[in-house]
Amino acid sequence: MRTRIQSTVAGAAIVLAVMLFGAAAEARTCVPTRPALHVESLLRTLGPAPAVEGFVSNEEILRLSNVRLGVDVVDVARVATEEAFGWIFGDLAPGGRGYFVVSIERCGADYRVSVLSFDVDS
Repeated sequence: MRTRIQSTVAGAAIVLAVMLFGAAAEARTCVPTRPALHVESLLRTLGPAPAVEGFVSNEEILRLSNVRLGVDVVDVARVATEEAFGWIFGDLAPGGRGYFVVSIERCGADYRVSVLSFDVDS
């Protein structure tokens, strides 16, 4: 009788462990909430006004559209002195790159480009 109770408790513990570890494993394989986007940028001083230009690479399997960017112009103390906004030209295919140009008022010591928003196309 004692052996039957021990095996029942052991069986229940195994089932519980499989359920817990299975749920944890499932959570690790979920799709990230934000696609992996990589930004490359540089200052463009040719033309009538300075601009920050570059590419955003889409490192996910999702097609993105309406990709909106924010550019912070920062001084030597890393304090933002200006903020500008722009868009990627066209959509970002999975594994693709999209070009952008964002005009700024004046040059700074550095520039921070970030993706502010996007739409996921199905």
